[in-house]
Amino acid sequence: EITAAKSAAAAGLATETQRATAAEAAELARATNAEAQLGSAIADETSRAVSAEQTISNDLVTASNTLSTEITAAKSIAAAGLAAETQRATVAEAQLDSAIEAETSRAIHAEQAIGVALSTTADSLTSQVSAVATD
Repeated sequence: EITAAKSAAAAGLATETQRATAAEAAELARATNAEAQLGSAIADETSRAVSAEQTISNDLVTASNTLSTEITAAKSIAAAGLAAETQRATVAEAQLDSAIEAETSRAIHAEQAIGVALSTTADSLTSQVSAVATD
């Protein structure tokens, strides 16, 4: 009876050991599968993050290039406008100088004409006074 009990206990122990081993193997397989899925999810998220980072980097480079181009164009337009205004100011200054010279010349001629007229008038009056005084 003891031998049969030992035998039954050994058989039960073997069966329980097999069940435990099978359960442990199944649990290990589930854990391995979950770990693989987690690794795959991490790889997918990492790939998406790298792709998003690359897209953002490309967008920033594009925006920087566009801004640089716009700034260069604005500087060129401003420089052209400044050159045109400088040219207009130079022409206006030359015209003003010419007008001042012309007016100065006219004023000098007018002053000379007035001087001659005054001198002639003075001479005439002197002659008339002398003639009246002689009479």
